Amino acid sequence: MADSRVVTFTNRFKEILYQAVLEYGQSGQGYILDIGCNDGQDIKHLSLAGKDLKLFGLDMNREALKKGLNRLAGIKNAYLVQGKGEAIPYKSGSFDVVYSSEVIEHTPDPGGFIAEAWRVLSANGVFIVTTPSRFNYPKLAGALVPGSLKSHLRRFIYYVKPGPDIDPHFREYTPRELKELFQRNHFLVVKIIPGVMRVPFWYLFEKFPVLVSIWEKFDKLVGWVPFGNHLKANYVLLARKAGKP
Repeated sequence: MADSRVVTFTNRFKEILYQAVLEYGQSGQGYILDIGCNDGQDIKHLSLAGKDLKLFGLDMNREALKKGLNRLAGIKNAYLVQGKGEAIPYKSGSFDVVYSSEVIEHTPDPGGFIAEAWRVLSANGVFIVTTPSRFNYPKLAGALVPGSLKSHLRRFIYYVKPGPDIDPHFREYTPRELKELFQRNHFLVVKIIPGVMRVPFWYLFEKFPVLVSIWEKFDKLVGWVPFGNHLKANYVLLARKAGKP
C-alpha cells in the first residue's frame, strides 16, 4: 500500500481543485458540474465536505458511470449522466462552477469544450481545469529515450504497465497557451497554480518516507527557478466567465 505522504504529495493538485470548487461553489447556489467525472471519485470527495452542494457528473464511459452510481449510492444531491463535454445536456446558465480534471488534453476540440462550459455557467461562474504541463520533466526526459524503451522505463520508474496509451492526449499546453485559449473563449483567467514534481520510484519513497521530505524541498526549489513550474506534472487553472460568445 502506498505511503499516505507520497499519495498526498502527488495528489496536491487535487486538493487545490477541491478547495477551489468548494470556495467558488458556496459563493453561488452551489450547483457544480464535473466534466469527465469517470466513476465519481471527485464528486464523492466533495460530497463529504459537509457543504450544501448539488453535484452533477458527466462522462462518456457508461461502465465508469455504473461504478459511479454504486460509489455515490446514498448520497443526496449527486447525479450522473452520460454525455460529452462538447455537447453538455444541460441548459445555459445552470451551474455556478464547472470543473474538469485531466480531460482537456484528451479532447480534439478544446475550443468547443471551453465554449460549452461557458454556456452552462451562470454569470460570473467559474471554470476550473487541471491538465498536464507540456514540458513536465518526465516528458522532456522521455524525448531522449528510444521509443522501444519508453514503456519499459515507465514501468521501472513509475510502475506504469508497458504498452500503448489507450486514451492518448491530443494536445498538452503550457500555462501561457491554456490561458490564451481561455481568453479567446471569453474567460478571465483568475490564477494558475502549479502542481508538483512527479515522484519517481514510488517503491523507494514508500520504503523510506524521509525521501518525501527531501522531494518536497526539491519541488519548492524547482518552483523558484525560471520556468521551473513548467517541469511539474500538471497545473490548475481557474477562470471566470466573462464577455459574450
